[in-house]
Amino acid sequence: MDSTLQGTSPGPSESSGALFQALPYLRASAAYGFSSLLSVMRSTPTVVLSAGNLLIQPIAAPLPIFAYILAPVIIVLQVLLGVVVYAPLRGIAFVSGIFYPLYVFLGVTCIAGGLLGLFARSLTRGLARYFPPPHLPPSSNGTEVVGRKNTLDVATIQYLLSRYLPA
Repeated sequence: MDSTLQGTSPGPSESSGALFQALPYLRASAAYGFSSLLSVMRSTPTVVLSAGNLLIQPIAAPLPIFAYILAPVIIVLQVLLGVVVYAPLRGIAFVSGIFYPLYVFLGVTCIAGGLLGLFARSLTRGLARYFPPPHLPPSSNGTEVVGRKNTLDVATIQYLLSRYLPA
């Protein structure tokens, strides 16, 4: 009876005991591997920069000499740049800042006027489509008015008033 109870016990068996014994070694080796990888990743930029510094240093060594030789030219160019470019740019920026509200106001009024004109044109075209112009009455001597566009005589005005205004 003791043998059956020992086979069903929930404790670790001999095969799983070997894994539990190797687990600290696996953890230590994984931690060592990750720390080694991180140290290599941290030192790579330093190595690359130092190698680049060794390559660039012979080329960059005479630059201070050229800077001392060209110093008067550089100073003159800086003064000219300040007088010719930066001062007018600052003046234009100052004047633009003063007139900016006027610019915005005029811009908005132009846009609003354009939209209002577009709306009025669309409205008059729509009204002209649904309300065609009236036929003009014959002239006082009985003949049709021909060839006189955009002219109104007294008879035409009376006819239009009688048609559109109730008596």
